[in-house]
Order: sequence, then C-alpha cells, then structure tokens
Amino acid sequence: MARLRLSACRVLMYMALGLVVFELLVVNIAILYVFSIQRDVLEFLSSSGSLIDKLKRVPAIKNTIFQGKGGGFANIMQNTLDRVFIVSDRRSNIRSTESDTSRQPSLFDRSDISHLALDVSSDGEALYLIRRMKQRGEAFSRTYRQLVIDIGANDGLACSNSFNLIQLGWDAILVEPQISLLRVAKENLRRYADRYNEEGGQRVILVNGVLGERDGVESVVLMEDDMETHILRTNTAHVPGRLVVSVPSMTVGTFAAKYNVPTRFSVLSIDAEGVGDKILHQWIDGGFEPGYIVYEALHNKESMVDTAAYLEHSGYRFMIQLGWNYIFEHQSHMG
Repeated sequence: MARLRLSACRVLMYMALGLVVFELLVVNIAILYVFSIQRDVLEFLSSSGSLIDKLKRVPAIKNTIFQGKGGGFANIMQNTLDRVFIVSDRRSNIRSTESDTSRQPSLFDRSDISHLALDVSSDGEALYLIRRMKQRGEAFSRTYRQLVIDIGANDGLACSNSFNLIQLGWDAILVEPQISLLRVAKENLRRYADRYNEEGGQRVILVNGVLGERDGVESVVLMEDDMETHILRTNTAHVPGRLVVSVPSMTVGTFAAKYNVPTRFSVLSIDAEGVGDKILHQWIDGGFEPGYIVYEALHNKESMVDTAAYLEHSGYRFMIQLGWNYIFEHQSHMG
C-alpha cells in the first residue's frame, strides 16, 4: 500500500511539473510574440488615415485582398451562398410520360411550407441543371419525364448529381456496384423519397450492379477512394493489393426494359470510371434522348473531343464544364 501511495505521489508530482513547464513555455512564447509585433502595432496606430486605409496597408491583408480579387472571393461565394436554395414541401407539380404530356395540377397552387436546401453536387451541377430547366419552362417538363438516372451514384449524397432532384420530388434510378455504399444511399434518401405524394408516388430505385456491354456478372475493383472503384479491364481475376468482387451487370437495353425507362427523361448522369463512353453510346445508339447528360470523362478510352462531336451529331450541344463533369443539352422541339 505504501508503494502505491509513493507511485501515486510521483505521478502527481510529474504531472504538476509538466504543467508548470507547459505554462512557462506558453507564457514565454506569448511574451516573445508581443515584443515581435510591438513595432508593427505602434506603426499601425500612429499611421495616418482611416482604419480601413490602415488595414489596406497591412501586408497580410493586402495579400488576402489580392488573392480574393484573383478569384478567391468568387470561389468562396460559389461554394457557400451560391449552393443554397429553397425547396418547396409541395412535390413537383408537373410529371409527364411519353403517352401523357398534359399538365397535372398539384393539390395546392402554392406551398405553405418551404425550407432551405444545399446543392451537394461536386461543383454545382445540380443547381446549374435546375436553373437551366426552369429557364426552358413547362415545355421541358412536358417533353421529358422528371427522372434522373445516376450511374455511379456512390452514397447518393456526397457529390451527388441526383440527390437534390430527389429532394424536389423526382423519380430516380441510382446504380452503384458497392453494396455497402448502396445501403448508405438508402438511408440518405429515406426521408426524401415520398411514395405517397399526390401524383401517384415518387419512385426511387437503388440498383446494385453496373451497366456494361453484356448481361451477367462483371468483376469490379474496389479502391480506397470509393469514387474510383471501376470494372476490371483485364482477364485476370486478381489485382495485387486490391479487392476484386463480382457484381451483376446489365446492358442499357436490359436495364431500360427492366425499369421501364422512357425514351425521353430529364437527366442522365454517368460516372463510370473508364467505361463511361461505352455506356453513353449504348444510351444514345439505343434511341434514348435524355434532356441533359452529365458526363465524367476520366479514364475513358474515347477522347472528350470525339465524345462531344458524337453527341453534337446526335442532337446535343455542349453547355459547360463544371469540375470533372461535362454537361450537354438535348436540342429538340418541345411541344
């Protein structure tokens, strides 16, 4: 017992000594810092001009303003305030199919309750699409069904091109090869998918698998960065240091038939890490005409120049590049 008391006393003594040393160190650093800036503070206080003029002459502030004028301030705005928008609790009041293009009135003319929402897409793609579709008016909603197909959906939230559209009441089909991420997506979207809304229910479908060149099974390489997971492009079933799993695979034709995808729907988002060009060609060659295509070209075999030319020939025009994503708009007569 005496030894325990002695050990406890030593511990307390060492702790007290360490605290004293730490306090002395902090105090000395503070004193040295005050002396080092004393001259600058005195010069700042004794200089002529208003407070604003004095601040403008401080090197650190001058450098911050310079960086801001060089695009820093705009970048801050684009990634903060510009991402905030208002979502009405009234679900979308215009839904259309290929056989019924008439306006379907909402239960209410105006929503009684609204709330703020945040654009969660990587570089503002979601709000860009929402604003652009709004500019095109009701004719767009009558022509293209309010459906977003998100290939490579990840967790359905982080950097998602479909999440905010689902918030607005859109139908959605999310395709993701990693079952763990798909479970997270289900939780992320649970409160936003409204199957009891006044227009027959919102359909949000989560598909575990990939779109490929054949029906069956594909080998997928799981990467440390979830967003870089991709289809195995060699004949080997083993990649050193990586986990390879088998997942269901469907062609676009099989996928569209299984999930009743109309010829014209609003948004097709493709992030397929190396096979996006092949998937894109399947959609367009199959006669589908999504209103907007959000296309990530990373690791794809076809060059972006060739992809843009192919889409232009198919009735699309290039709109903008946001981050890694290229956005194309379908040009059609909208009745």
